[in-house]
Formats: sequence, C-alpha cells, structure tokens
Amino acid sequence: GWIDGALRVLLIRRKHDPFAGLWALPGGFLDIDEPDEQGARRELREETGLVVPGPIAPIGFFAKPGRDPRGRTVSLAFAAVLPHGEHAIRGGDDAAEAAWRSLDEPLDLARVGGNLEELLARRLRPAFPQTGVHIELGRYIVGECGVYVTRVVDRKVSRGRTYLVVDGGLHHQLAASGNLGQVIRRNYPVAVGSRMGEAASETVSVVGCLCTPLDVLADQVELPHAEIGDLIVLFQAGAYGLTASPTAFLGHPLPAEVLV
Repeated sequence: GWIDGALRVLLIRRKHDPFAGLWALPGGFLDIDEPDEQGARRELREETGLVVPGPIAPIGFFAKPGRDPRGRTVSLAFAAVLPHGEHAIRGGDDAAEAAWRSLDEPLDLARVGGNLEELLARRLRPAFPQTGVHIELGRYIVGECGVYVTRVVDRKVSRGRTYLVVDGGLHHQLAASGNLGQVIRRNYPVAVGSRMGEAASETVSVVGCLCTPLDVLADQVELPHAEIGDLIVLFQAGAYGLTASPTAFLGHPLPAEVLV
C-alpha cells in the first residue's frame, strides 16, 4: 500500500510457533471446501482487519520441502496494491501485531547468493550441464553511486497539497518519475540539500517543469520546509539516469554531469 508517500508491505508478527515473534506475510490454511482467493481474503481480514475492495492476483506458488516444520506445505501467494489513503490495520487471530513495513531495507547479499547457488545446483546445472550462468548486476552496483540535484523554482499549494516545482524533471531522471506512468511507482530517497540539518516539517510533492502530470520526482514525501532557490537531492540515481531519459523534451538544456 501507499503509506506516507512510500510503497510499503503489510506484515504480521506471528503469535504462535513455528517462528513465534517473527514478522511474516499474512496467511493461513484454507478450509477444506474454500476457494483459494476467498481464503486469502479471509486470512487477511482475520489477521490484519484489512478488507481489499478491489481485485487480488495470484503471484506464485511456494513449495520448497522443509519450509514449514509442521510438514509439507504448498503456499499460493496473492498480491494487491492499495491506493493512497488511510488503511487501518490491527493484529488479530494468529497475529500478535500488524504493521506496514518499509521496503527500503539493505539487500541481504549472502541470502540472495545462497538461494541462487541452490537454484543452480538443483535446477540449472542438472538440466544444462554445459551452460555457463552469468548475472548482470549493473544497476545494483552503480545505483547508489549517483545523485541528482535540481533547484526549486516555484512553490505552490493546490487543493490542499504543496508542490515544489524544480528546474529539472523526468527529462533528466526518467526512472525517478516512474518511467512515463508505470503502475507501481516508488519514491527515490530525497532530501532538501540546502537544509540537511533540519527536521522534516511538511508533506510535499516535488514536480518538474514539463507540461505533463507524469513529471513527478517525489510524491507526498516528508521534507524540511523548502523555498525557491533550495536544492532538491535525489539519491540512488546512478542507474538509468540521464542517458535513459528524454533529454530533448521541449528543448530544455542538458544538466551538468560532475564526477566526484
């Protein structure tokens, strides 16, 4: 769901064993005559109090032997994306607690590597013994190496929402804007570069100077109060930045690139 201007995942803290006290996705066992989607909605409602008004979609089966110490368990996972707004939740049934958790946590490379090695050993190498497997990690390596800086040229309030208009936008940093309207868009880490020592005091959207509603660099984020002339900084902008953006959009000038 979109909570506090960021995409977050709904988790529950398990009340009982196995794995009591650990965070997990809401879920449980189907009743013997219960359709799978109906069961998913029931478990979500019982454990979090949340009722999804729209569709939910199956996204995969999980059937690794040993994943559940109670016995062989095959899980069908469903997903839904909730719109902006308040989504009240509370822990119930087998859940001691329910919470919206941030997706912006450091990647556990050791765990990813272990899972990939198991996949290679169990699936790929037996089926394709003469095939070499290579993983391209360009975005992960360079993503944190880039910073995009743009200047506030206007500040306005419309229908109760505050907008910071900057002299950059999607023509410089298309990925941060959501790649021309992708369904799921996440805010990049953003700060007011000229007010780094100040606490967040308002909710704003940072928008570019192009004549399209898609020119949004940050939507409903908590920032210190910014005025015309302040610098807005987008972090993790080292991948799919300037060279993957429509730099000639409306003839705006190219930004400067600085290697530090």
